[in-house]
Amino acid sequence: MVKFGDTWSATTLPIQHVQAVGKELYFTKFLFSASYAGGGCGGGTADILELYKRSQTGKVTKVMTDKLSSFTKNPFAVNGGYIYYAKVQNQAIGNYAVIKYSLKTKKKTTIYKGADNFWFKGKYIYFVKKDKLYRMDLNGKGVKSIPLKVKLFTGGYCGDGNYYASNNGIIVTDWNAGANVNYYYDFSKNTITKLAPKFSGDVPAILDVDLNKKRFLGTAWDGSNDTLGLYDFKGKLLKKIMKIDYWKDGFKLYSMDAKKGELLYIQDSKLKQIKF
Repeated sequence: MVKFGDTWSATTLPIQHVQAVGKELYFTKFLFSASYAGGGCGGGTADILELYKRSQTGKVTKVMTDKLSSFTKNPFAVNGGYIYYAKVQNQAIGNYAVIKYSLKTKKKTTIYKGADNFWFKGKYIYFVKKDKLYRMDLNGKGVKSIPLKVKLFTGGYCGDGNYYASNNGIIVTDWNAGANVNYYYDFSKNTITKLAPKFSGDVPAILDVDLNKKRFLGTAWDGSNDTLGLYDFKGKLLKKIMKIDYWKDGFKLYSMDAKKGELLYIQDSKLKQIKF
């Protein structure tokens, strides 16, 4: 278990994203909350974050003055001597500038403008713009559309909210076919798979997918709590992992990997792991 230096708040997590780089830690700290009003989905909120570094001696310094948003899947990622991040420009939800920041020279390069979400995975950056999913390389080149032919919510950030990025891919709900039909784009295979077709009963929310074993990690409401477990592609529970009480001791799912069988979550300001 790893204990965070900051404690849980009822509405925000002061330390929200952490990445270890050698003996150093990079992490975001909560600055303030921003709201989005109106639009086709009724508005929403996002936390404005700042990026810090903790050295191996324990010294904490702010990395840059640019602000990040909690609404993005990966507000930042450190890779190969660079930090990649989605910079808040004039709103907390959407319209981010994707920045490449050199740890050696402190030079910042804007590699894309106008992204509505941001995911960093391996040798690619994934982003949403005008409700469509794209991929580009780490220099902002080779922008390619990923053809998920589904109907999304429209209006501002609403379409972007249909996309959920997991450890191994991106899940999107097709609202044209009903809220129970989902598609999964796998990062490593570059394929699109249909998941959880419409069926009766509670529909599990998909968190991460293992295509090889044809199962996904998800949660389903049982009337009082969420059941986190492994489900087949039709939504049948294969293995129960744990009950989730989101209001108990500041519970927050942190990282999930259906392929590796690992789950990280925060409870009572402690980072805990389950293997399944």
